[in-house]
Amino acid sequence: MTHVIPPPAELFSAGRRHLVVLAHQDDELPNAGTISRMGTEVRVVWLTNGDGLVHESEDTPERYGERRTDESIEACAHLGFDRDQLVFLGPSELRIYSLLAALSRRTGAVDVPPLFNEMGEQVRQEALSFEPDVIWTMAYQGGHPEHDLAHLCAASAARELSAPLYELPAYELTFLVPLRFPPWRRDAYHEIRLRDDEHATLQAMFESYP
Repeated sequence: MTHVIPPPAELFSAGRRHLVVLAHQDDELPNAGTISRMGTEVRVVWLTNGDGLVHESEDTPERYGERRTDESIEACAHLGFDRDQLVFLGPSELRIYSLLAALSRRTGAVDVPPLFNEMGEQVRQEALSFEPDVIWTMAYQGGHPEHDLAHLCAASAARELSAPLYELPAYELTFLVPLRFPPWRRDAYHEIRLRDDEHATLQAMFESYP
């Protein structure tokens, strides 16, 4: 049975450095309250360029990705983050989907696509240069393959740096409860309830995404 335990007392202590590894522009939104508690020593890394939903617009993939990036920059300004705290690695979601689709059609052992190794190395380099005390990333839930890729990249960097890794839930593939871990999860988890000011920040960030 899953149970809730308080976060470590020192988790959000002043001066601690937090690296946040996300998949898409807008993944920071549901986690805005938590991110706002991290203080100013924060670096946020987005794995993709955000062009995956270009079919819902009249933009080119390149322009759509640029718009998504601009939205994340505007949203994170409400957290007080400067542009140099935000890192966009840039691989196309459309290319990632194509690689994943090709992998799904293969049988037996398969080689990891070079792009995925490159993404992992980029996250590793960001971690080595920033030297975080804590790493945060998407939970590995099988709900979105790019969330899971972000998790794998962050977990690898956390192991190398011996840094604690905290998972941010999104949704399961087979049990869609947004922003929660599934009821069959056995590990304990932390629950962070937002204050009124954090709700206001989240709402302002949400409005940065037309």
